Amino acid sequence: MSSSMKDIFYHTFPTRALSALFLCLSLALTACNDKYPKANMPDTPLETPLEIIIEPKKVAMTKTWAAGIKDDGTLWTWGSGLSKIRRTTTGNHVDPTPMPVEGINDAVAISGGIGHMLLLRKDGSVWGWGSNHDGYVDPNDDNTLIYQPRKIEGLEDVVDVVAGLGLSAFLNKHGQVYVLGENTAGLYGNPIKQLPKPTQVQGLQDIIKVQANSDYILALDKFGQLYSSSRYIQYLGNDKAETATHENGKTYYPITKLTFPKKVVDFDVSFANIVLLEDGTVWSWGDSSYTGHGQPSTDFVTKPTRISSLSKVVKIDTHSALTQDGNLYTWGLQSFECSSCSNGVRSRYYYSPVLIAQNIDIKQFIDSKNHQGFLDKNGQLWTWGGNKYGTAGTGEVQQGNWTKDEGEALSLKKSLFTTH
Repeated sequence: MSSSMKDIFYHTFPTRALSALFLCLSLALTACNDKYPKANMPDTPLETPLEIIIEPKKVAMTKTWAAGIKDDGTLWTWGSGLSKIRRTTTGNHVDPTPMPVEGINDAVAISGGIGHMLLLRKDGSVWGWGSNHDGYVDPNDDNTLIYQPRKIEGLEDVVDVVAGLGLSAFLNKHGQVYVLGENTAGLYGNPIKQLPKPTQVQGLQDIIKVQANSDYILALDKFGQLYSSSRYIQYLGNDKAETATHENGKTYYPITKLTFPKKVVDFDVSFANIVLLEDGTVWSWGDSSYTGHGQPSTDFVTKPTRISSLSKVVKIDTHSALTQDGNLYTWGLQSFECSSCSNGVRSRYYYSPVLIAQNIDIKQFIDSKNHQGFLDKNGQLWTWGGNKYGTAGTGEVQQGNWTKDEGEALSLKKSLFTTH
């Protein structure tokens, strides 16, 4: 593997817009980094095609708190803020030690958005708590915060849940998708500030996995075909699509089938959308700082493009990948302390995947748009990145707003939480 870090770009402000101003400096700010080498794999497909990956998430994290489901169905929470449901043991609002939530022993799956969580229980009912800003937990409650799990009415036979930005999504056993929350973009019917009840997404059937927010949705059917709808062309995945227009004149991109050379087996969404094909190749589009394609020449990649440095991948996350031989790669943004910087932080974009761990056996990545981590085959939770709010569940909280350096940011942290 090449150890050149020419596609790592340093700048003192994490703001995406400012990075363009300093793009011309990126080639000068290079360094050798044998500890975190870039991916540079031969173009070799998996010998045995992957099957479609559908598995209810057992650990989820919002920006400030986390939750996990044990094998016995109990729900455990940790982190910062009142929305982690239970009282803290530390005497303040931050409690980095996982503890059980009383009265819940039938949890099946969990999902975390920026500020709210959704819990699927054994009887098929769905419960939500945290932020309720756009009514994605309870559209009949004007309160912007819900501190205890509340049942979401109007749903039946749910098999998976998704807490997205401004939206909650629900998949039922019939392959139908329902959503609740903001709909100003008009993706889920006539544009309306807030959906009054869970509303079925038209044009989708036989769906087995979904990711959604108020501005775009991706859905995978049982045949391995991926479908998309979006407010913005850069997140749609089809740069030739045409818009549809609502009666009020608002335009959007309706449901469209995306094209890939092989069957889609998994996908995830964040600043960029990531897709895993049955042959172990990884494809992405969206914000070019998070697509993993290397030094970007444009702000957005508007159609699925292969991450050419990765092959024989068996699992993916928003910007992470695990290869068949147990190598864990990550890309995207990491931030570190910087005493000489005006705002005290230096941000680094890893434009290409870099190797951070080897001989890893991942059972599943966590569900989060804010943090990175995974459960290993033994049910042990591991994370990397910042731990300002105690979301790593190590019993400790990061001192200061940012990790001290690259080593601290990219080192795996062993959590106190396990599924056993």
